[in-house]
Amino acid sequence: MLTVPGHGGAVEEADGNIYLAMALRNGGTGLAVIHAWRAQPRGDGLSQPGARTDVQPDLGDFRRQQLDLYIPAGDTGYWQGAMRDRQEPGYQEVLAALRAGGLVQIDLLYGDHEGGQRTIGRFVVSKWPEVEGRRAYVIRYWDVDRDDPR
Repeated sequence: MLTVPGHGGAVEEADGNIYLAMALRNGGTGLAVIHAWRAQPRGDGLSQPGARTDVQPDLGDFRRQQLDLYIPAGDTGYWQGAMRDRQEPGYQEVLAALRAGGLVQIDLLYGDHEGGQRTIGRFVVSKWPEVEGRRAYVIRYWDVDRDDPR
């Protein structure tokens, strides 16, 4: 069981499994549906050496969400995921970051209830000294099905 405070996140290891969760808020006017996710270490707190944080992640790197997680318009909800296979891409790197007290970066692919308006949100989960647990904050968004407005 993971405990996630408001604006919080959790990344924990138990019995060789890595469990991840974040509290989320849907600031949009429609129902948000989380489709897929991916997790990786965040390196030194700014970025992984040589990694570019402004490049949209490849959709082929995402894992499909096994549970349908919906967040109502203007309301709060949560996301959860787990890494159970020690051979899967990213498992060892996320585990090493977790054990070292480093940051974990989570990308969520979500859209509306009709499968449109797909967006990727990049979150970072870090220690939160004022509260027991970790803080999750979004650092970047990408439009998937149309040109990025930036």
